[in-house]
Amino acid sequence: MEHHWLGSGHLEIEYYPGPRRLADLQNLLGHAKQRLIVTGWNKLLGDQRHMAPFTAEEQHWVTALWLNVSQPRPGNLFGAAVLAPDVFAELPVPAQTAEAQVLAMRYRLFNDLTLARWWLRELRLRK
Repeated sequence: MEHHWLGSGHLEIEYYPGPRRLADLQNLLGHAKQRLIVTGWNKLLGDQRHMAPFTAEEQHWVTALWLNVSQPRPGNLFGAAVLAPDVFAELPVPAQTAEAQVLAMRYRLFNDLTLARWWLRELRLRK
């Protein structure tokens, strides 16, 4: 996993293939949340094209703790997740095009990194 701080007002996280330790994910996303707070940004792009799916334990930690609205965070979060083309293709069409809300984050799924970045930039322009 690797993160990039971009001048475009959003943070990008690129996940690599292979197994992860929960502690590493917690460290990375905890650092990402702090960086978002410090910069005042509220947009995050997760490039998940090469990553193994989140485990149940990781999913629970992200939704129950990382996105917990009682924890410090940079206002309303917006996220773009870029999935592998085969994973994206397996999703029903409404899921491919809809924006969703999970706890404190509004997000959208993509199969193209450029489109995900464009969506995040457009959010900035509409605000």
